[in-house]
Amino acid sequence: LVDDVLELAADRPPSRGRALASLAAAMVSITTGEIERSLAEWTAGYDDGIAIGDDEVAAEGCMGMGYVHLSAGNLDAAMEPLERALELSGDESPYMHSLSLAIKGMLLFQLGHHDQGFAMVEEALKVQRQQKDCEGGGIAWSFLASMSFARGDLVKAREYYAESLATFEEVGDRPEIARVHCETGWTALADEDVPAARDSFRRAVLAYEEVGSVRGTGLGMLGLAAVEAAEGRSARAVTIAEAAQALADRAGVVCDHPRDPGVVERIEALKVSIPAGTGDGLVAGASGLTPAAVLDLVSQT
Repeated sequence: LVDDVLELAADRPPSRGRALASLAAAMVSITTGEIERSLAEWTAGYDDGIAIGDDEVAAEGCMGMGYVHLSAGNLDAAMEPLERALELSGDESPYMHSLSLAIKGMLLFQLGHHDQGFAMVEEALKVQRQQKDCEGGGIAWSFLASMSFARGDLVKAREYYAESLATFEEVGDRPEIARVHCETGWTALADEDVPAARDSFRRAVLAYEEVGSVRGTGLGMLGLAAVEAAEGRSARAVTIAEAAQALADRAGVVCDHPRDPGVVERIEALKVSIPAGTGDGLVAGASGLTPAAVLDLVSQT
């Protein structure tokens, strides 16, 4: 529906309606893992916002551009749009200002300014809690969790993720709920809490399936493969990882996660422990496994 609106408005003068449609489309695209498309849509929303003199819309476009660059690891490109978002939002839009502030804090942390970045996200969260902003607050809590994970404080990371999840559940934000479940899974696995990791990844797969994110579903399945590997079930780990890869290949997306960038290679190395012939059969059979079938598989003890 949003694509239809944008197609109809493509040759028309800039308008608030078209800008909002572009921003809505950008949210869908980033949820489904279409990073470049999302960036183009955030930019289109910003351009229309500037053209019609709507600072709030333009600020959201800039915020999205910065967030996409941050998510894609293009840290140098993320700062300018985030600074512009903060400038445009000012005191008139505490929601957009605090959200942009939280994202800038995460960017600073990733650039190596750990204390400054953490404090900036805490500052944003304070405003969001005062405003009862569950969307922005959920993101800020998850950023604090991610930062704590990077610092090696897994206990705090899990506490912050629990806060993030509860906050997003208040407003029913399914894409963010899925993301937090997945990140919680990797954190629990790093904390050697395998049952909790399995439960979080299972919930992530279900939530990502609900919102139609193939990349997210694949990430959740890859997490389940990592859980199986941690419990010494090599054949099952390889099977699930191959199913995740086949799913990603069919959709033309890449499934990897910064929390455990070597997981694919580690599971691939497990193939040598599987008898010749059996491994080939697992790979061949795994390509047709659906996410539902994988969830059924991991439920078997």
